[in-house]
Amino acid sequence: VRAGRGKMRGRKYRKPKSLLIVSEEGSIHKSARNLPGVDIVTPEQLNIEHLAPGGVAGRLTLITLSALKYLEEKRWTLTR
Repeated sequence: VRAGRGKMRGRKYRKPKSLLIVSEEGSIHKSARNLPGVDIVTPEQLNIEHLAPGGVAGRLTLITLSALKYLEEKRWTLTR
């Protein structure tokens, strides 16, 4: 149960959010977009707000193998 006034405003429970990075919009993208709390992005759309919403790091992130290969080809590292 959430602390504070959020309970009175209809936000009694916190909803966890996760991120799925796929290489292209296909069958995985269509099936995962119906899952509550899951954001689906392609490597071209990826930005820091997706990885750490609200400046809070520590979001569960799943990356498909093809998306990881794409990020490696573009010399994009997760350590920046």
